Amino acid sequence: SLFKGYARVASSPIPSNFWAHDPALAPLPYDPAAARRILAERGFADRDGDGIVERHGRPFAFELTTNSSNRIRTAALVMIQEQLRKVGIAATPRTIEIHALTEANTRHEFDATLSGWAIDTTLDLRPYFHSSQSAGGYNFGSYHNREVDRLLDAARRVAAPLDALPDLLRLQRILHAEQPLTFLWEPQRLCAVRADLVDVQPNAISAYFNLPEWRRRVQPDGP
Repeated sequence: SLFKGYARVASSPIPSNFWAHDPALAPLPYDPAAARRILAERGFADRDGDGIVERHGRPFAFELTTNSSNRIRTAALVMIQEQLRKVGIAATPRTIEIHALTEANTRHEFDATLSGWAIDTTLDLRPYFHSSQSAGGYNFGSYHNREVDRLLDAARRVAAPLDALPDLLRLQRILHAEQPLTFLWEPQRLCAVRADLVDVQPNAISAYFNLPEWRRRVQPDGP
């Protein structure tokens, strides 16, 4: 709906077209019935009939923030609000300026937040998931897992990137099971190229990846 078909549902912090992505991971399904069952098993019920489940007298309600300058994310907030409402959860969307959002997230001053994700080709996930990055870092949710810390440190120490693959696969499976962050989508970049250009090879790093090799197609001589 948001990307008119030009995106993939995400399942991992490593994009699905990258060599280190775990192909065994499947995105979490959209299953409101299962969500309602899980909530009920954990003691959440709509006891006052207002459409919102509660537990110990407290309604399941929270604020969901994102940056006001991003049209896709602000639209996503509305969709998420409606989907959560169907299972009895009240999410209140709030949009703020990007720098204020980042500062609030870094200080852990939020209920839930929708943000962008980018990772360079080193695949160093320590800033986002290592427990040492909770104070002032990008581990916004203060996620702590000793095995994840160990895997992150081990993956960083290898001499060759491919040597880190076993640790990265194990890491992705733990994150997928525990969901410290839920990855929603992977946008697909569209590149249009003039018909008279050849050897144009855009990739995940840049649309201009091999720009020095671009050349004009040689036109055959006319009669």
